[in-house]
Amino acid sequence: MPEENFTPRESAERLRRAVLGLVGATVCRSRQEALAHGLSNSQLFVLLRLQTEGSLPTTSWARELGITASSLSGLLDGLVRAGLVQRAREPPDRRLVHVSLSTRGIRLMKKLDKEHRVAWGKLVESIPRTELDRSSAVLERLSQAIRGRPDRQKHGNSRHRALRETGPTRKVNPR
Repeated sequence: MPEENFTPRESAERLRRAVLGLVGATVCRSRQEALAHGLSNSQLFVLLRLQTEGSLPTTSWARELGITASSLSGLLDGLVRAGLVQRAREPPDRRLVHVSLSTRGIRLMKKLDKEHRVAWGKLVESIPRTELDRSSAVLERLSQAIRGRPDRQKHGNSRHRALRETGPTRKVNPR
C-alpha cells in the first residue's frame, strides 16, 4: 500500500480520531469486563488505579478525581464489602485513611491483567513490530504532552478548579 501524503493538520486529525476511537473501544471493553466481574466501571477504575499506585490517601484522591469524599467513600464501601480493597487509618493522624487492594483484589487484578495481555497480544499479532514500536513511542509522547501541556494549566483544568474553589470573579469595566 503506497504511503499517503497528508498535511500536518490532516495527520494530526487522523491521529486524534484514531486515539478517540481507541479510547472509546477501550471504555466499552472496560464496561463489559467490569460487569462480568460484578463491578461498576468506576469501581474497576478505582481497582486499576490502586493496582498501579498502591495505597492512596482518600482525601487527595477524591479531589484529584473531581468527586466528593462521600462519593468516593460510597464507591469504596462496595469494594470493601466485596473484599477487594481494605481501608487503614494512619496512626499519627487517625483522620487520614489509606486504601489499598486486599489479597482478593490483588488476585482479581492479576487475573484481569493476564486477560488484558492475552487480548492485546491477539489484537496486535498481525501488526509488524516496527509499527508497534513506532506507535507506542508516539502514544507515550502524546500522553506525556497532554499531562504536562502548559496551555492546559493556563486555560484548562486549573482555571475551572480555581473557579470551583473561589467562585466566579467579577469583571469591572474601566471608565
